[in-house]
Amino acid sequence: MPIEELAVDKERVSSLFKTCAPLFLALGDNVRQDIILDIADADNDGVNINYLTERTKLSRPAVVYHLKILKDCGLVRTEKKGALVYYFLGLEDKINTISEFITLLKTLILEKKKLRMKDLRKC
Repeated sequence: MPIEELAVDKERVSSLFKTCAPLFLALGDNVRQDIILDIADADNDGVNINYLTERTKLSRPAVVYHLKILKDCGLVRTEKKGALVYYFLGLEDKINTISEFITLLKTLILEKKKLRMKDLRKC
């Protein structure tokens, strides 16, 4: 059964696919997962590049590369304090978006399953 015939808003699902894709790609890397956890451990203080370079055992350019990906998709935000830039999590809005995406996908799957069961009963 085409998605157009289901109660799920196809345009919203499509929009959420596009919105969530960069988040999933960013979160799919082990180094970026570790960076997110390191930033989360810092609470409200944030972390700077020196701390992350030491923790990850990666070169500074490699850490900057991963931070750029996380920042570009909104998972990390920055704040300048003096000469240093500190990194903080920016997950709140993104978690809500991912949650809505998962809810719509679950609804879509359940609706399709119900329709299949209904079609099987007709046979």
